[in-house]
Amino acid sequence: MGCISCIMRRRAKKDDKESRTPTVSELEHLLRDHDMEVGRRQKKSVLVEAAHKILASSGNNDVQRIIDKIANGEDFVFNHWRCLETPDRAYYTLGPFAQLELEMVEARRLIPAVSGIIQKHFGDEPDAFVRVYVDDCLHYAGRCIYNNRRPKWEDFQIFDIVADRSIVRVHVYDSDSKDNSAVEPLGFVEFCIADLPFEKEIDGWFELKFAQNLQGINLDRYAQHCAQREEDFKFDLRELTAMQQELLEDSDSENDDDAIIPDNAAYMKTKGHVPASTAARLMKRVRKGVSLVTSKFAKKARSFQEDDSIQYNAGEIRLRLKLVRTVPEGIDAFARALSPSYFTYDTFVQEENLPQLDLQELMDDAMDIKLTLFDDIIFAVMAFCYYIFAWRSFLLSGLLLSAGLCCAKNAVLGTAALNLWTGLVLVIMASKTWRDEMTTNGLNAPLDQRGLELVAAWNETSEMHAFLVRLVQSRNGQIVSMQDLVHFAGTITVGRGELEITFKELKSAMQDLWFVDFPKQTDLKKGSLVRVQERQKGTVIAISSDEKVTVQIDVEDQDDDIGMGVYAMEDVTVRMAPPPIPKMLVPRSMQGLAATLQFQVNSVRDDLMALARQLQAFMRWHMPVKMLIVVCFVFARGFLACYGYIHESSFCYAVEEYICHVRNSVLCVVMVILFFCRARGVRVVRGLFQIAVSRFRRRLAPDCWQFF
Repeated sequence: MGCISCIMRRRAKKDDKESRTPTVSELEHLLRDHDMEVGRRQKKSVLVEAAHKILASSGNNDVQRIIDKIANGEDFVFNHWRCLETPDRAYYTLGPFAQLELEMVEARRLIPAVSGIIQKHFGDEPDAFVRVYVDDCLHYAGRCIYNNRRPKWEDFQIFDIVADRSIVRVHVYDSDSKDNSAVEPLGFVEFCIADLPFEKEIDGWFELKFAQNLQGINLDRYAQHCAQREEDFKFDLRELTAMQQELLEDSDSENDDDAIIPDNAAYMKTKGHVPASTAARLMKRVRKGVSLVTSKFAKKARSFQEDDSIQYNAGEIRLRLKLVRTVPEGIDAFARALSPSYFTYDTFVQEENLPQLDLQELMDDAMDIKLTLFDDIIFAVMAFCYYIFAWRSFLLSGLLLSAGLCCAKNAVLGTAALNLWTGLVLVIMASKTWRDEMTTNGLNAPLDQRGLELVAAWNETSEMHAFLVRLVQSRNGQIVSMQDLVHFAGTITVGRGELEITFKELKSAMQDLWFVDFPKQTDLKKGSLVRVQERQKGTVIAISSDEKVTVQIDVEDQDDDIGMGVYAMEDVTVRMAPPPIPKMLVPRSMQGLAATLQFQVNSVRDDLMALARQLQAFMRWHMPVKMLIVVCFVFARGFLACYGYIHESSFCYAVEEYICHVRNSVLCVVMVILFFCRARGVRVVRGLFQIAVSRFRRRLAPDCWQFF
């Protein structure tokens, strides 16, 4: 009261004739002006008390005062320029620019969380309460309404809003204890503050998303929910055949909304089952029987009745919203420059969308990834690099060395040399003989006579040793002494990589080596899961007496029209198989983990193999048109640069210089961005740009909400 009296005395001295009793709003403005004046004088910001405090768990008042001193934000009006200067810090340190008046009225059609066998068979009613999160931080937890699928809370609360792009989440929980220490999430709904108009009340029912869909970041979840209601995703991946899924994926979403399957369909929960008691299920069957008998005697078609025990959302909640400014109009624009923080929730495949657990498929997919990624790409690139650096081709190695020296002498000459060398390598890749020689080593050579010859040509003990190790592993053997195997690998070739034995003789000799242990009997039999030449997967149909094996190739690995073939026994190896463990002995959690891993590995395998096959087809000249375009461009660039170097006054030299300037300019821009992206001036410009853009963005809620 002392400061108010001082202010009033100063005002009375200024104009005694117009002295009168001030209103409450005038007193609030006078106090705010006085606090800001004191803050400027003391060079300290005025703290604003939070609408929902962070409470001390111990209840100690001294500790609570310390927490309030830390958690309370600084006055937004007095410090609004921090939104441009230090937006990251301003989001955490400033007070609210607006307050959200939120009333959680009631909910309906909630699905109780089933956590036991008794609840599953006899039904249960949820003990529902609400938690409110702002930018994924818990701000409020309401009271619990017991045993009711349609609880009424009528709980009115006010929440501080610092950033205009903040996301508010209203999350409904099912309590399993009196103190709400054990809870099960039921459903949630999110909305963005930037879409709420000021001083306008929004009252209505909001769709609740399934709690299992709380994945990723809130911006993506909100954008997806704004685009389409969750109950519109009426599909079940388990009940769709492969042909139906393909038809749904190819369908036009504008013409058939029910056929929409999002890209993350396997990660979404789309269907919920409402547990019912035994009596309720019995009455349902009675009603169904009565309806059937009535329709039969009345000779009328039965009207379709949707199963009320199945829901395609987690229910609905009724909310009343109103966004109220706490700062003068115009100052709130600075809140649009703030980027609120968020929490990234783990993404996981829904249990009902997981494939049937198949460890054999998991191991096959992992082996396909290994063959595609490592053998065909990484090991091939490593072999090519070692081929060049080991001077196995004096032509290629010498030309590359000359190109490097040309780069040191002149940039245009170096460009010409590098392009000509690249074009020469691409042309050589057209020859399978040269391509295999440059990209095949002991780590990826085929286990046959041709592979043995390619490895021997390296004349390296390490390469032959790697080849022998793979040979032993393919035959399910064990290496007793690795050092003896290294010495044996060094004696296979003579001279400069010449062979005096065949691959068949090498396998026969290794069968009798003491430091290598092979199984006495082959595992190859009718019905065995095998790989042909370490690549194609298949199943053995028959084994003839002349060591010929008839194999049915898997559909996904068939080349052209080859479905079944006869192969030499040495080309067929048994696939790695998991140990036979009864499924009943494996914990359910481990089964779910393995099924999730199986789904993710299969997805990576499909994407990786498609990309690898395209790359292999390109490098092997199976796409001649595209390869010719690349080769012609590389050679043309090389010859033009060479001509420009010889004739510096020519147009070619000017073009090469221009290209070099463009390249250097791009690198300079990248360096500037890296060095100045966190500079204060850049952040101010970015904030002003966001404010300017947001001026043209209208607050369209609830019209922009499909979930309303």
